[in-house]
Amino acid sequence: METWMNQTWWLYDLTVIAIVTLCIWGGWRRGLIRTAAGLLGYGAALLLSGVLAQPAAELVYNRWLAEPCAAILEQKMEQYHLADSIQQTLNAYGVQLDDASLQQIADHPDSATDQLYTVVSQKTGLPAELLRQGLSQSIDSAASQMFTGLPDWMSEAILPKQDSQELQNRAVQSAALVLSGDTHQAAAKLTEMYVQPVVVSIVKTFTFSVLFLLISALIQGIIKGLSAMRRTESGHLTDQTLGAAVGGVQAVFLLVLMGKLTGWLVHQGGDQLAFFNEAIIRKSVLFQYIYQIAFIQK
Repeated sequence: METWMNQTWWLYDLTVIAIVTLCIWGGWRRGLIRTAAGLLGYGAALLLSGVLAQPAAELVYNRWLAEPCAAILEQKMEQYHLADSIQQTLNAYGVQLDDASLQQIADHPDSATDQLYTVVSQKTGLPAELLRQGLSQSIDSAASQMFTGLPDWMSEAILPKQDSQELQNRAVQSAALVLSGDTHQAAAKLTEMYVQPVVVSIVKTFTFSVLFLLISALIQGIIKGLSAMRRTESGHLTDQTLGAAVGGVQAVFLLVLMGKLTGWLVHQGGDQLAFFNEAIIRKSVLFQYIYQIAFIQK
């Protein structure tokens, strides 16, 4: 199935041709007024969907996804006895962190590592730089094992791989959260801070698409009902030509939307999804240009 999908790049161009043909032909058939009204309806649907997508995504997350995400994270933290392994590392340096110190570290996610070294330095009398050299390897090791077995998107949301300093900060913050409270509370806090934004962003794309389709269908139905009162002898050439032109604008709108949604799927799939990857898109004759315009790669 995947092999077949990777050979069907022509579906992109076929979709482009179908959208352009149907929009222009529909505009010609309906005339200027109905086509322009339909285009405005799509614009209104786009605006409303954009406004409602974020709160709708947050509602979906809070209602159905927050607890399962926290439960997955909690299970992995308990499975690897995170609190015990971190405490053993600190004990090797003769350090016992009180609740106030742990809370101080946990409350500063952007400088958690520096907060840890400062606190440990104060308790041991050792230079912070010396502690940094000694603990850095242990922190990196704990970070690499901390969330082993989680879905890739979840582990990367909590412990990003691209920035070593940020990786250490979040590893230390996670450790402080675990040591300052129970695993359930730590998992809930980490989920709220790092997993929720990622999940809500993903859900927002789907809720936007669903809302756009529903609102568009509703508005177009209203326009179609109102247009029934329009005179039936209005098929003049000028009206039809202008309607076809507006239909072309509508086609551009839909193609840009198609390009953006495709780009999102390529990005979220790490360019590894069958059919939704840049290697397939580059084989297309028409769609590759729409993709480049609609979805600017970073």
